[in-house]
Parts: sequence; structure tokens; C-alpha cells
Amino acid sequence: PILARMEHWGLLVDKERLLSLAERFTEEGGALQEGVTSLTGGQIRNVNSHKQVREYLFGRNEGQLRQRPTLRSRRTNEPSTSARVLSRFTSKDGYGWVKVLLRARQILKLPKTYCYGIVSKLDSDNRSHTQLSQVTAETGRLASKSPNHQNIPKRRVEGLEIRRCIIASPGCVLLVADKYQIELRILAEESNDSRMKEAFLSGQDIHSQTAIEMFGDPKQRFSGKILNYTIGYLAGARQ
Repeated sequence: PILARMEHWGLLVDKERLLSLAERFTEEGGALQEGVTSLTGGQIRNVNSHKQVREYLFGRNEGQLRQRPTLRSRRTNEPSTSARVLSRFTSKDGYGWVKVLLRARQILKLPKTYCYGIVSKLDSDNRSHTQLSQVTAETGRLASKSPNHQNIPKRRVEGLEIRRCIIASPGCVLLVADKYQIELRILAEESNDSRMKEAFLSGQDIHSQTAIEMFGDPKQRFSGKILNYTIGYLAGARQ
């Protein structure tokens, strides 16, 4: 019943601000696209064209870079041009176009996926009625779709700008509530792991503690977080 009321009531969205962001991202992405085209001598005209990027990076013809593929796509068996592969070239001389391309891909995804995607689902009162599912995620966490408000980026400034377009109704406030690592707390109790229990009881950050123990560096907190949750959910070493 609570989730049904949340879906029915919806979230108020600042539509005009969201559309303004979409225009800005489109313009910025277009400029970055032109930069990539210029830096690659016109060989990459569409940053989202894996074929163009693949031919320029791994091709053997004149003007192409003749790099050796390091990873292949599982779906097509062609050399991969994913962000993970391309990021390996960002520190090499003569590959400044790679950073521009990765940035362009990020920016150009925002208008269609997050800005216009949300606006297209608004009702006449500019409220977004996302669907909340309790049975989609294997972990048991809530999933959001049509539109998905959970996957709006939050580690980049642009994503935070989009999130700020979800606003409180007049006389109301937005409340953020978090179970705060409840799965790991249960895991610490059930496993009786002394280090985990000590970290929680003393108020330490469990992800930073894992980063220190595994990598000797608290700045690797995000990697520590991945380790904690993938092990907790039995994802296995491959992940």
C-alpha cells in the first residue's frame, strides 16, 4: 500500500529546468563531438559509432593507429571500444582525443536518457509516476522504471544537476532515508566476523576499512564497497 501511494502521488519535477539542461548538454556534447572529429582527422564523426572508433584505433590503413585489441565484445567478437578499453589509452601521447570522446559519450547520453526520458513521462501537473518493483532485483532492493529515477548519475556534476530537478511540492520537503549498510550489518552478525563487528560498533566506515585491509589505501573506498557487496551477495571472484 505504501509503494502504491508513492507511485500514485509521484514526484514533482521542474520541467523547464530539465529541458534547459537537455539543451545545454546537447550543445556541449555536439561541441565535443566536433572536437573528436577534428582530432581524428575526420575519421570519427560519431563518438557512439563503435565501428568508426574501432577502425580508427585498430585499423591498419593509412591514418589509422594500428593498435592491438586487448578485449573483444562477447556479442560480436569484434575488438571492444568500451570505456574500460579506451581509458587505457588516455595517458599515451597523441591520444588526447580519447578523453574528449569519453566525455562526449557521457554528455550526449544525458539528454535522451535522463532529461527527455523523464519529461516524456510527466503528467499534466509535471509529476513523474515511476513504477516501483519489489521483485526485479535479486538482492531484494526496490527497482524503479518508466522512468528509472535510480540510475540518474550521482558521481558527476551533470547527474546531480538532473537530480536537483526533482523537487518538493509547496509546503513539503524531500526526505532521504537509508537503511545504511543493513545487509553488511546482518552479515557481520551472522558470520561473527570480529573485524566487521568492531568497525560497525566503533562507527568506522566499513568500505574504507576493507580498502585499507585489501589495498592499503582508504582512497580505494569504492573498490572496497564493490568487494563487500559482491562477496555478501555471492557474486564470485570473476565480478
